Amino acid sequence: MSKYDMYIESKDKVTLSKQDKENYAYAERRHKANSDIAIFLKLPYYLGYKLPRAIFTLATRNTKAAKKENARLKRVMASKERARKSNVLKELEFIEAFKVIGFKDKLGNYPVLQNIEVSGDKETIIFKSNISLSDWISSKEDIETVLNTNIFNIKQGNDKQLVYLETTKKDIETFINWNNDYLKDDLIINLGRTALEDVVIDLEHYTSGIISGSIGSGKSVTLMGILIQLLLKQQLKRIPVDLYIFDGKGGLDLGDFEEYSKFTIDIEEFKDILDKIFRIYEERKILFKEKKVKKLSEYNKKYDKKIADIFIVIDEISVITDTSGMMKEDKEIRQSMTRILSDLARLGRALGIHLLIGIQVPNFQTMPGQLKNVLDMRISGFLKDKSASEIILGNAMASKLNHIKGRMILDTLEYQSYYFDTDILQNIKPVHTIDTSIINDTKTIDLSKKRKQAIKRDSKDNVIADIDLSNK
Repeated sequence: MSKYDMYIESKDKVTLSKQDKENYAYAERRHKANSDIAIFLKLPYYLGYKLPRAIFTLATRNTKAAKKENARLKRVMASKERARKSNVLKELEFIEAFKVIGFKDKLGNYPVLQNIEVSGDKETIIFKSNISLSDWISSKEDIETVLNTNIFNIKQGNDKQLVYLETTKKDIETFINWNNDYLKDDLIINLGRTALEDVVIDLEHYTSGIISGSIGSGKSVTLMGILIQLLLKQQLKRIPVDLYIFDGKGGLDLGDFEEYSKFTIDIEEFKDILDKIFRIYEERKILFKEKKVKKLSEYNKKYDKKIADIFIVIDEISVITDTSGMMKEDKEIRQSMTRILSDLARLGRALGIHLLIGIQVPNFQTMPGQLKNVLDMRISGFLKDKSASEIILGNAMASKLNHIKGRMILDTLEYQSYYFDTDILQNIKPVHTIDTSIINDTKTIDLSKKRKQAIKRDSKDNVIADIDLSNK
């Protein structure tokens, strides 16, 4: 039997007397009466305190819950913001993208996102990795696909582990006609446009350069564009320039510039021109030392009599550098010319002497190291051969370039060059600005050009010279 059952059984056995029952009934009645009075007396307490408090509690119950929920959401958003700023989420996305194409270093590590810099439509994505720049460049198309963007430039930072991808969702235009409004100041040349901005080079700093590209890529048009801009600067901005042009294609491409420059298609005549320019170089060195100036721009700012920048432009350098199958005499002439060009490109920066070279099929014969290594500006259109691209740009980007006329690469920057109509030359007047006051008129006699004849002797068997060695 449970304790409860025992309690009920014992309770039933309890008997009360009649008096006890009456007292118990009376006590019950009094208690009930007192309870009713107590409720009445406590009514103000309930109405004044309990009821308002209950109403307030009910009213604020939802508000408190809302406050708690808002606080929780704020904590979540703050966590997401911290994750966004630390690129945690983006980093995971990029790693997954790189996994798709298997882009990783030799230890199997994927590039780690460092930062994303946004400027208008341009987004620069910075990665850190042990992957070489050449591997980034060779995988450019795959990276563009998995990241769903256009990469128009890939470059390294001072820290060689940092790689900067300059990207945009916009596409590069396939044709841009030149407008004189695009002309820049000083010796700054406007080469063309990426998807977002102009591509410019300052020829005061880029003193020499090479422009390469297969047939129809736009190499010659790029050379023409630079020449036209130099002539426009001379006419519109009063910047003195002198052009010396050798067209190895027989004048087919650059023949329109004949009246604006010292133009030739003859290699021996061009050799004389180079000798003359080298003498100008020597004389400018002496002049600048006497005037205590370090570069041409400094001289022209200091003195009223201006000296012109000299531009040596060669379309198809292989006519000079490729000596395979030539006679010894012809080889020596061309090797001498190559040495002069190398010296001018290496030493002519401060003296205002510039060298611009065009070539169609670059290789180790047509582009010798002594010349290639001193050309600081590298531009190329499409090249079929990967090794040719490596020679010009130091990477394989030109061999993977879309075969679009005028689509060029400056180092690693892809852009569309401007289209120039040679009709623009009709509005440019030829101006010759060579400062003859500092040029020695002494001619170099190239004996190899003289007609070989039988030796003439007088009656005493002395040799008679049949070459006029005077300056006339």
